[in-house]
This record gives sequence, C-alpha cells and structure tokens, in this order.
Amino acid sequence: VEEAAERLNRLLSEDSDYPAALMALAAAHMVLGQQPKARNLAKRVLKLPFDADSVDEWVAAHLLLADIHIEAGKYD
Repeated sequence: VEEAAERLNRLLSEDSDYPAALMALAAAHMVLGQQPKARNLAKRVLKLPFDADSVDEWVAAHLLLADIHIEAGKYD
C-alpha cells in the first residue's frame, strides 16, 4: 500500500488534479489509518470543476466523506 501511495504521489506531481489518482491515494491513506489525509484528498476532488468523465470519483469522494463523518459520530 505504501508503494502504491508513493507511485500515486509521483503521478499527482505531474497532474495534481487527476481525480482517479486522488481517490486512489485517499483509499490508500484509509488503509494506512491516515483518515485526515484521506478526508483532505476527498475534499480536494469535490473542489475540482465537475466533469462527467470523473463522476465515479465525485461519488466516491462523497461516500468516503460520509463514511468518515459517520465513524466520527458527526451526523449533521
């Protein structure tokens, strides 16, 4: 997982607004127990201009944030 995160970071250094890479890195951070980093990456995806080609990542970002908030007991 750590190697995948390193590769994703290299990819993002070339294109910092690549939604699929951002969400893959967010998933890697969740596996590594780094929820704040995962949350920030998901928020970053949602701040990007909406693109129909990236709708899966947009939905995944919303679901990840919902999951994080539910785990933290934040229901509002």
